[in-house]
Amino acid sequence: RQVGEMLRCMTNTKTAEKQDWFKYIKYVEFAMRSSPISGTHITPFEAARGRLPRLVIDNPLLDSELPESLPMEEHVAEVKKLMDTAERELFRAKEKYRKDNTERENAVRRDEHFVVGEKVLFYNRLVGDEQDPSKLKLRTALYEVKEVKGDIYTLTLCESPDVERRAHVGQLIRYRGGEAQDFDASTEESRVLDAAAAKQVFEKMGEGRFAVFIIKGESPSNLRVAEVLKKEEDSVRIWYYVDRTVKNYDNAELTPGLRRLVPEWYDKGTGQVNLRPTSRDLNRGNLVKRMDSFAKGDIEIVLANFAMHSDGKIPDVQVEKIEKWLRRRSVSDERALRALPGKAVRRSSTSRSGSTSRSGSRAARSRSRASESESLFESAIRLRSASEN
Repeated sequence: RQVGEMLRCMTNTKTAEKQDWFKYIKYVEFAMRSSPISGTHITPFEAARGRLPRLVIDNPLLDSELPESLPMEEHVAEVKKLMDTAERELFRAKEKYRKDNTERENAVRRDEHFVVGEKVLFYNRLVGDEQDPSKLKLRTALYEVKEVKGDIYTLTLCESPDVERRAHVGQLIRYRGGEAQDFDASTEESRVLDAAAAKQVFEKMGEGRFAVFIIKGESPSNLRVAEVLKKEEDSVRIWYYVDRTVKNYDNAELTPGLRRLVPEWYDKGTGQVNLRPTSRDLNRGNLVKRMDSFAKGDIEIVLANFAMHSDGKIPDVQVEKIEKWLRRRSVSDERALRALPGKAVRRSSTSRSGSTSRSGSRAARSRSRASESESLFESAIRLRSASEN
């Protein structure tokens, strides 16, 4: 911001042109590096090189005698002395600011204590590996305090009472929701039944098989498909599968019956997704699998265990189960309707009519007939599911 303000002031003068702003960057940088920093009272140039920058005014006049140069040993000793001074001043300023910040934060900080049976929000960060960093993977869930030992709390997940966690008090936040604090008998019984059903579904997941799930807290239309790589008692590690088209590979709301899935690879240097890597691309070692790890309470499983067709298509029987789950979920959350085939059919019909009006070629008509037959097929599946319900 400071660099931008200084460049703006310099280019707003009468003798300067705004399009030449890049020519003044080196002068602005030199001015900032040669200005003392408050707190250390030394310049960044001096901290990096052990001496002040030499200005034009420091050069001797042409008709005067040049100063005698110091021997190399004395010059090195002087530079080292200046560097030690700069390091000492920087450390002193760092400790001062750290002390001031600590006192300021402690002035408004208060100790939190939770009692057994109280509902709390637990901010849990999963541990990843070199290929799958977990710096930004923050999972938040509602827990109940089971045991307290000093600053360490033993928690049970409200949705799955068999899942327990240990957490420091600094990871907990007091839950302000009134409904979760007081459960009546019917609510508690329903919660226990839902937890038991979720546990049974989780146990059905198998390594080497595929699953469809949503991450809790997101829209129920964001359906994710993945291969189960490793399954433990209360966690699972998966490999994401995405649609093989560039247009829809990142569309989590794409209708399940229209997806043609491929495993997701990405370049660890650029982060770019590669939908169809060749053996040569894989042998280079730059591509890695898009994997993730979830605890049992972090996801809601839509379909726990199925085998995918060789062309990446989800079997029709499994598609019907997914759509049935979406309709049932739409009663409480209308966002689930976004992933149903009706929306995809309407969108494809609109685009089909527009393309037909713009072009009357034989290729366009054949594509229109293919899309129409696909839409009729999806409609038939929808009607059949409705009749079963």
